[in-house]
Amino acid sequence: MIFFLILILVILYWTWVTRRRNGEPPKISGSLPLIGHTYKMFGNTVQLWDKFVELSNECLSKGNASYFLIFAKKLYVLTDPDDIDLVSNICLQKDKVFSELTKRLVGEGLLFAEVPTWKRHRKLIMPAFNQQVLDSYLPIFNTEARNLDTDTNVQM
Repeated sequence: MIFFLILILVILYWTWVTRRRNGEPPKISGSLPLIGHTYKMFGNTVQLWDKFVELSNECLSKGNASYFLIFAKKLYVLTDPDDIDLVSNICLQKDKVFSELTKRLVGEGLLFAEVPTWKRHRKLIMPAFNQQVLDSYLPIFNTEARNLDTDTNVQM
């Protein structure tokens, strides 16, 4: 009897926490009760990457924003660059689950680094993205693009 009462309370809690609120994006399909989409997050890095691509494609089809569940935790998927820019500048501290997932997929890069590391490295790298510096790279990009075009035409 106590087991069933606890089970019902857990299900009610999960339902309350994971419900879709007004103005929230749609949920990715395939969620299971209590575990959400957790079952999809197992496998090697290639399988994880394939799941990530599936999530991104479904998010694109649902309007560039949606979410999936790892147990009762909502993780949002964004595919619009403007939305990603807005969120990444507001939410600097990433969730622990998200951090572990991205480290398994792409390693410890600047985009997913801890906040102190990210701030320090961002200040160092920002001068390289000055418009004048970027404009100075254009002749190199043009030369290399022509070389690539020539090489691919020769191989075809």
